[in-house]
Amino acid sequence: MQDCVFCAIVERRVSARIVLEMPGVICFLPPAALVAGHTLIVSRTHYHDLMDTPSSLGPAIFEAAQLLAGRYHGMLRTSGFNLLHASGSSAGQTVPHLHFHFLPRAEGDGVSLWPQLPGSSADLDALLRWADEPG
Repeated sequence: MQDCVFCAIVERRVSARIVLEMPGVICFLPPAALVAGHTLIVSRTHYHDLMDTPSSLGPAIFEAAQLLAGRYHGMLRTSGFNLLHASGSSAGQTVPHLHFHFLPRAEGDGVSLWPQLPGSSADLDALLRWADEPG
């Protein structure tokens, strides 16, 4: 897509600080990092979000996250990471191209990424019935 900034990076029409390239995904540092080592894992093919992405891309995303974790563990002395994703504007997606935010973490780093959620009164039995329905 011509107007997609992530497609432009994949196609090298826009420069980026690329840290890892592999089949299926490209990983680069965002212009404004949230933490040291904040890296975007972006699909090479334009998919809007997780719902239109083939599940076959999953292993490449996981492999990239594992490689980044190993690299940053040694370089930044991190002991964990968060892998964040939003699908759809209602979930907070601002760039309509499949991507994940990889955020290296260290004990006591003061970062809190879990949202304050209001709780739910959903009918859990109805959800279980849906899960048991075929296909």
